[in-house]
Amino acid sequence: MIVTNFWDWRTLAAGPGAPLDASGYPTWPVTAVYPFPPSITTWQLTFPVTLDVNGGNADAVTGVDEFNWYLQNPCELVNPAAARLELQEWTDELPVRSYSGRKRLALTAVGASFVTVQVPDVN
Repeated sequence: MIVTNFWDWRTLAAGPGAPLDASGYPTWPVTAVYPFPPSITTWQLTFPVTLDVNGGNADAVTGVDEFNWYLQNPCELVNPAAARLELQEWTDELPVRSYSGRKRLALTAVGASFVTVQVPDVN
């Protein structure tokens, strides 16, 4: 599942009845969060980028999500329409299999306007 705002993400990750922290958000164990993203040493990416945290495995039960995703854009609270990246569902094998551990990270139209396209030098 792709969670679209921070409050819902914190609530979902914490589980029902979780105590609130000083900011009013539900507390949740840091150990329950997958250690992602890894350190990136180069930004030479081709969008959309496929992200997979489940070793390429499908969900045990098709249509029942095993993983929840949240992408925070720097402008999320000020101007959501200015988001540069978006998460997209991986639907290549639906309805046969679902892959909640795999998503696509894609540029929005705003994000694409910030990208410089470079043609590799083949000489």
